[in-house]
Amino acid sequence: MVKILSGILVLMLIVGCADVAVMDSSTGPICEWGTQEFDLCRYDTHDEMIEALIREMDLDEKIGQVTQSVWHNGVSPKIIRQKNIGSIIHTDGPTPGPNAMNWADKFDEFQGQALKTRLGIPLLIAVDAIHGQNTFEGAVVFPHNIGMAATRNMALIKRAAEITAKETA
Repeated sequence: MVKILSGILVLMLIVGCADVAVMDSSTGPICEWGTQEFDLCRYDTHDEMIEALIREMDLDEKIGQVTQSVWHNGVSPKIIRQKNIGSIIHTDGPTPGPNAMNWADKFDEFQGQALKTRLGIPLLIAVDAIHGQNTFEGAVVFPHNIGMAATRNMALIKRAAEITAKETA
């Protein structure tokens, strides 16, 4: 379980902070996270930071961090904060709005609440874009992976993945 939590925390702390300022140009890295102001700067390596966070978490926080919920399935930004949910995903169903800015605004609400938890661990936000980001107007939908593989055209597959990545980001 520690290895699973470690992997999730590495992903969330390093990758999941893409939209969260972790550097302050006047003072350097942001050291204190969450309402507890957990100081990550007192550790020398990412592994030490992760181990310290895991030691600090209570059982409910650990359960929350390994939980991924569909964002529109009764999960609100308030629930993210109350239950320490570690990840949300959009698969199908209602969308936050017709364009990418509506998505960014909605998921910023979720992220803001995750950062207000005791340890301030960023929320991992996922989109099920297995054959393109097909949930907002103007996005490209590609054939399923088995169909793409049948073409044996690696350049085509790579280009489809690049387009999906751009539209999902």
